[in-house]
Amino acid sequence: MDERIVYFNGDWVPETEARVSILDRGFQGGEGVYDVGRTYGHEAFRLRRHVERLFRSLRYTRIEIDETPDQMEKIADELLSRNLPLLGEFDEYAIWFNVSRGVWPWVPTAVRKGRPTVAAYCLPIPFRAFARYYREGARLVVSSVRRTPPECLEPRAKVTNKINHLLADLEAKDRDPDAYPLMLDMTGNLAESSASNLMFVFGGALYSPTSRNIIEGMTREAVFEIAREGGLAIREGNYTTYDLFVADEAFLTANSLAILLVASVNGRPFPAGAPGPVTTRLMEGWRRLVGVDFVARACRHLESR
Repeated sequence: MDERIVYFNGDWVPETEARVSILDRGFQGGEGVYDVGRTYGHEAFRLRRHVERLFRSLRYTRIEIDETPDQMEKIADELLSRNLPLLGEFDEYAIWFNVSRGVWPWVPTAVRKGRPTVAAYCLPIPFRAFARYYREGARLVVSSVRRTPPECLEPRAKVTNKINHLLADLEAKDRDPDAYPLMLDMTGNLAESSASNLMFVFGGALYSPTSRNIIEGMTREAVFEIAREGGLAIREGNYTTYDLFVADEAFLTANSLAILLVASVNGRPFPAGAPGPVTTRLMEGWRRLVGVDFVARACRHLESR
């Protein structure tokens, strides 16, 4: 087998044969939800939590699928078993769940309609795109593109319409091709990056923007667990760029990134460096939690260029 297999509307098909109609509401209007888990050491990490969040997003958007959470978890397990033979020794998979509203039943077409489009697939994590930032730290640029407010769209629902995040990313890369964007909310408080959560450290405490303005990442949740076990104070609230500018250290959390160092924001370096001592402690805790040296595995891809 030299092609990945995907779950698509109840069938197992080669990736190139999984086709979505141009009349699908996900394609036409971004009406869909998604969630993404990953492997560590080729083993799925906290997969059930991702499935449960997917179904919360489905309920929020009023999309009903035939599959149950238990079935989706089993689908993901089979997905991995079918595709792990294609994975390199130091590679890992991102496990994607994607559901769109499908084609409206009243649309005059012969294609499948009246039911959501349900897909599950896995993609190798692109370590080469970010692994070097484990060594030198990433750079953040504050974007003029604001985070969609919860009055318009609940950020805890992972919806497939991500255009504002993509525009923020493009703007940041116009200013610095290697930068990550930092989005603010409508009143100027810190929110998140285009595909990751932000945390920063000040006075030995761990700070995070309030969950009212961000996607509550699973990695963020796990970092909180590690921090509590280590006796770190955790503070969630409304913080501005001032709070970040005077912070001691900062990092991003995301499914693929895990914990990624941040070296500077708008060109301002953090005095504790990248990584700072608290970030280092959290990264060590993450290694213990997932059972592999996630930094070393990622950086192997830099050495193989």
